[in-house]
Amino acid sequence: MKPKQHVRDWKPVRHGDTYCAPACGRGCTHIEFERATRKAKALAKQLGPSWKPNVWENLGWHYSAVSACGTIKVHPFGFGLRGFTVFVGSGKHATSDGAQWAEQGPTLRIALRKVHEAVRKAADAHMSARAKPQGAAKAFL
Repeated sequence: MKPKQHVRDWKPVRHGDTYCAPACGRGCTHIEFERATRKAKALAKQLGPSWKPNVWENLGWHYSAVSACGTIKVHPFGFGLRGFTVFVGSGKHATSDGAQWAEQGPTLRIALRKVHEAVRKAADAHMSARAKPQGAAKAFL
């Protein structure tokens, strides 16, 4: 006898056309999973050879692409019809829910350019602040 799956289990189970985790319960389909996988691979390929596709389930199948180092993540929004969001972080802030920078654009190129500008501005501000004498060093000038 097969053990009953726990309601909090996020491992998807295939039953006919349905491919859904017990914890989800939406009734996600295998066709939706295949579509998300195909789109994730296409997005990763568009970004470059070191990018990896990422597919997950949470009331439907979703996708993104992640840089090889894991610090940049690109997600479509509006089912990919309205544009893209690019998340940039480092260390523990590398996830979309804790990114240090996030920018959206109607196209992938615009979203990438916007987040690049935001990161560059932050780096410039950081370098300017470090160049100014602080504390005791300031008193000697």
